Order: sequence, then structure tokens, then C-alpha cells
Amino acid sequence: MPGQEQMAPLLSAVLGLDIPDNATTAALAGPGRAENTINLLVAILRDAAAHTSTALILEDGQWLDSASWALALAVSRRVQPLLLILTTRPLPASNEAPPPDEYTQLRATPGLKHLHLGALAPDDVVALVAHRLGVTRLPEPVTALIRQRAEGHPFFSEELACALRDAGWISVAGGECRVAPGVDLSAITFPDTLHGVIISRIDRLAPSQQVTLKTASVIGRLFPFHLLHAIHPPALAPEALAGELDVLDRLDLTPLYQREPEPAYLFKHVITHEATYYLMPEGQRRPLHRAVAEWYEQTHAHDLAASYPLLAYHWQRALGEAPADPDLIARTIDYMQKAGAQAARNNANPEAARFYQDALALLPRLPDTPERNLHELELLLAQAPPASKEAPAEAERCFLEALAVARRQEAKAWELRASVSLGRLRLRQGQRAAAQALVAEVYGWFTEGQDTGDLRAARDLLADLAGEPRGDRRELPSCTR
Repeated sequence: MPGQEQMAPLLSAVLGLDIPDNATTAALAGPGRAENTINLLVAILRDAAAHTSTALILEDGQWLDSASWALALAVSRRVQPLLLILTTRPLPASNEAPPPDEYTQLRATPGLKHLHLGALAPDDVVALVAHRLGVTRLPEPVTALIRQRAEGHPFFSEELACALRDAGWISVAGGECRVAPGVDLSAITFPDTLHGVIISRIDRLAPSQQVTLKTASVIGRLFPFHLLHAIHPPALAPEALAGELDVLDRLDLTPLYQREPEPAYLFKHVITHEATYYLMPEGQRRPLHRAVAEWYEQTHAHDLAASYPLLAYHWQRALGEAPADPDLIARTIDYMQKAGAQAARNNANPEAARFYQDALALLPRLPDTPERNLHELELLLAQAPPASKEAPAEAERCFLEALAVARRQEAKAWELRASVSLGRLRLRQGQRAAAQALVAEVYGWFTEGQDTGDLRAARDLLADLAGEPRGDRRELPSCTR
């Protein structure tokens, strides 16, 4: 867009592109970067909406991250005219896991229509299933079974019909559905749950098709053909794998999602994906996760940054709970830390905190060395700042833990960094004297002439606490030790 060219690198995080930062965007981080990214996307959507009637549909809102919720709220308020449609499963509403603030604000938007989708009406269920099977009507025994078992659940109704077809209890030909000769649908033994019906469909696949489906589930709900081909056990010719996927496509288990720029497939539903994934023992999943992680490392070696979250996920699953090579644990922690820093840079603070927490949970599996303890310090300090304003108690806990570890290790540089972080928090809490005493004590350990980023931060904070202009060191503690 005219006038927005310098902000184009911000689209990299949104679209998975590789646009190098320029001088303007390189200086942006955290809330500033997030705000400018939202402003750019709002401007793009506003320009589109000004030229034609525009509808924006956001599906599966339960999976949106914090940055996406912030964007949805901004778009609803600042892009007009626009029809915004957001679908989501019911979101948690407990004190322990409240819905996102942006969701609550969206619900309070004047003129918003909130549609609660309940069970489908019986006639609508019949119409849905008939359309799914490609027929004009359903035999009464089929209608009765689906109404009784699915109770108006759309996806359950479809899966029941497909399971009946896959089992040979009904046949579909020439636009007509018939019950197989000699079959009494009211007397058959059939799973009572959606999960059970999906598994029964998978169990009826040929063994080679089951392997393909299960391998694909390790990649994710959406999986590209070439990645599946690279990790498939046993190795298959591309034509053979394409044939297996054609069958799964026709059965509507993993329909073709896109043909260009490369074929990719999508599990019909997240429940189908999860049911398939957990059919495999962990011991079979771990080497496949490792294969996926190594494929990303090799294929995207020129730009791993875009894959940090995926690499953290797959290496974590590759480790499992079994004893593992310390080098692989360290690699996993490294990717988690990088993914956390990336999320924090984009102001996705809840996601950043989760990456850091996962990394901290893995640290005890490394040998107890000074390097591990310093890594713990780094993670504790990285975890706290994104939450320091919104969750001061959690931030204080992280800073105090970091101080304790630094003092045990006699790591003065890290103790200074933790003291400055805690001192800033104390200042925001109105505890000016406590903040000054904490930082001044550690600052005094450093000799004159040293000038690191942490020392400059300490000097600036002490100047603020003393009411002096930053950079004026006359009233600061001497550095003679």
C-alpha cells in the first residue's frame, strides 16, 4: 500500500514470508511491533473494504492466539463497512481459564449478533447426510439410526453415515442409498461415541492406508505431500503415496486442501486428527516427530526463524518422557527459547510464557552444571518481563528465583540483571527505597571502566530512583570493588 512500504517486513510473521527487517522495523519490538503490525493489517483490510463489499471469516476461534484476538478486535472497530464472522467452540469461562479479554470486548460490541448453534433439527440432519452421501433421500432405517445416535450433531451424523457405508451395511450408487440385503440396522453392534465411530472407520482401512494416515497425523492437521513423502515408513514412490492419499480423500478423512503451489491435505476435523494420532503408541510417534523436526531443519536451513514454534513442538514430542541425549534436550530448549523470544517480540505474551515454561520444565533433564544453572537464569528472566505489568506476582516470583540461582552460582552479571528487573517492578509497586537498595548493592561490585548493557540499565534505573537525569553518574554508588 502507498506509504506503508517500510512496514512490509511486519507481514513476515503473519504470512510466513521472509522479508528482512529494515531500519524502521528492526527498531520495533513487543507492544510497538504488535501495534504497527495491527495498524498495517487494518490499513490493508480498510483499503479492500473501501472498494467492494467485504466479509472476513475467522473460523475455529478457540485456536486463535492472543495476537490474533487483538487483531480481530481492532478490525471490528476500525474497518468499516465490513461483515466480520467469527466461529468458535464455547470458550472456557472459569476464573482459572477466563476467555481472552478481546473476546469479551467483541461480545459487548454494539450491533453484534451472537448465534448459539444447538443441535440440528431432524429434517436438517437428514438433508445434511443425504448431501454428504450424494443421494436424494435416505432409507428410514438409516434415518432412524443417525437421529438416535448422533442426536443432531452435524459431524457425528456425517461420520455415522460414512461408517455405515465403509462397513458395507449401506450402499450408495446411482444417487441412491440402500440398506445392504440381510442387514438389520437396529440390531448391529456399533460405537456409541463420535470418537469410537472415527476409530471404527480407521480400523477398516487397508494396513498401508492406516500407516499413511497415522504418519500424516504426526505432521499436523494440515500436512504437505512432500513432507509426508519424506518421512513415510516405509519409503514409498510418490505415485504410490498419491494413490493412498486419493483413497483417504474419497473417504473424506483427509480431503485435498490445495493443489498449488504444492499439494497439501487436511484432516476433515480436529477430532479425526486427534483420534488418529493417539492410535499410535508414543514409542512410534517419537521417531516420526524427530523425522519431521529434522526435515524442517534441512529444508528451511536458510530461514529457520519461521519454523521455531514447529521445531520446538516436534523436538519436544520427539523427546517424550524417556531418557534422551542431553544434546537433543539442549536443542529442544534452544528452539523453545527462540520461539518464546519471537512470540514476545510480536507481543504474543501468553504464548511466549508457555514456551519459556516448557523450556524450564526440560532443564532438570540436563546434567547439573553451571551452564545449566545460567540457562535457568536466562529463561527465568526472559519469562517474566512479558507478564510483569499484567501479572506482577508471577513476574516477582520469576525475578526472585533468578536472584536466588544467581547468588548460589555467584554469577554477579546475572545477579545484576535480575536485580534491575526486580528493581523496575519494585519501582512500579511504589517501593522506591527497596528498589534502590537492591540495585545499588549489586552495582557496587563492578569495577570502573566496565560498560555493558546491564550496567547501563542499572545506572539508568539508579538515576531514575535518585531523581537524576539519566547518564549523570555523580550521585551513583562508586564502582571500586
